[in-house]
Amino acid sequence: MGRPMFFRQRILTQAASLEAKSLFNYLVSEIKARREVSLEEAILIARDAQNYLEENLLNRAPGQIEFPAISGRDNHQKRSRAAQAERLIKLTVVAEEDIELMAEFGVVAMQKGRLFRLIEEAWAQDAILDGLKAFPCFFCRPTARSGPCWPGCGTRASFCR
Repeated sequence: MGRPMFFRQRILTQAASLEAKSLFNYLVSEIKARREVSLEEAILIARDAQNYLEENLLNRAPGQIEFPAISGRDNHQKRSRAAQAERLIKLTVVAEEDIELMAEFGVVAMQKGRLFRLIEEAWAQDAILDGLKAFPCFFCRPTARSGPCWPGCGTRASFCR
């Protein structure tokens, strides 16, 4: 008949590679190897260890950054950007659900999901993201554009027009 075709093989292998490199999977493999416990017990212990690290020892969870945003949800006044008050908020740039979205629906869906998640995180912390400052949080796809995405960006992307 012929050789079987695998669609989206590159995206699936990239998603599997990213998932294997996560902190949670590293903890599971180390606990399983060092303590010689079953996979289910290693997953439970790793989940507890990751929660402890994120809540008690780290200022930010893995994949989070502190980012300046416009302070206040109701700050929709028409004035210059320099005149608006700023505050630092914590944004999760890389999350576990990004890997799942990329594997199932592709890169564009992952980028849109990241955009919506960052807007919701800023809103929950009583802040608003503006486009020019928030743009570096999104990874550019290196295809289909001859110019840079924005003045400070060295990559090229098709979704930046």
